[in-house]
Amino acid sequence: MTISQKLYLLFLFSSIFVNCNGQDPCPSRECNGVEIKYPFWRIDEGATSVQFCGYPGFGLNCSDSSQDPVLTLPKDSYFVHDINYDNYTLNLIDIDVIDVTCPRVRHNFTVGTLPLYQTSSDLNLTFYFNCSYPPPPTLPTSPINCLSSEQKQSYVVEALIEAIQFDRWFEVCEDKVDIAVKKREIERNNINGLISEFRSALNDGFSLNWKTLKECEKCEESDGRCGFNNTAKEYLCFCEDNTIRRDNQSCRGKHKNSGLKIAIESAVAGGSILLISLLIIYYCRMKIKDGSIFSSQTVSSNSKDFEASIRQYGLSIPKRFRPELSVFLKYM
Repeated sequence: MTISQKLYLLFLFSSIFVNCNGQDPCPSRECNGVEIKYPFWRIDEGATSVQFCGYPGFGLNCSDSSQDPVLTLPKDSYFVHDINYDNYTLNLIDIDVIDVTCPRVRHNFTVGTLPLYQTSSDLNLTFYFNCSYPPPPTLPTSPINCLSSEQKQSYVVEALIEAIQFDRWFEVCEDKVDIAVKKREIERNNINGLISEFRSALNDGFSLNWKTLKECEKCEESDGRCGFNNTAKEYLCFCEDNTIRRDNQSCRGKHKNSGLKIAIESAVAGGSILLISLLIIYYCRMKIKDGSIFSSQTVSSNSKDFEASIRQYGLSIPKRFRPELSVFLKYM
């Protein structure tokens, strides 16, 4: 076996030890090209039914992998088209209006108590549906033809203008809905532009920023990641030393022996890797000395012999790595 092959085997068994040492409590996932990672998390995974790593309310549903993940806000559900973790920004599209020729929004946009807020690129619009009478002449708007009938008309206006010029006219309308879109999709100060462009604006969605959740500040300041336990209804802090703190505790200063624990774990890991490496080299030399010729039948036997040698030292190889072992023994 060449030196490069020995090094490759060393890295293989090093990765085995690392993977067996525990799973990342805050794993990164992907859904239809959208990366899902802290502070977001997937709600369609069984382990998250009890506790999860991420902010409450930031769970994304990816049950349909052919579509963008779905974020449910207090009033409606939205496709998450993109998440920018550097700028703390996510782009949302209302599920009810996507790819609809004449979209009819049905829910007010609100984030409730979630740590989300609109960006400067957003524009708020107000829709009035099925109004019995036209709006005051001072209001710069026209009926939306595809949402109107001979008896009743529907309108859309910029929310700021509506707040200034409307009194109680909206009471003659059956429904009023406030939503957000991106400013770049709307031609400002142009009535006809607003009427014709709201369709593309709704399909392009809008942006939100997120900020640190108050209950997670101490955890994140200590390089931990915040989570929540649904059963106990308490916040968690997943720390780098694989411990979990509760009640908004910091990862620092709570366990004085955490440094010693890390040192011991590192020593054990290093010793295990060194021992496995020595066993690999010893095993190879013994096979060369015996003049063993590897075939498809003897590889399986050699693999079992090697595993037996490993077990003599109190170590074991997980089942999921045993096929790789058989493959690499061919090169010994």
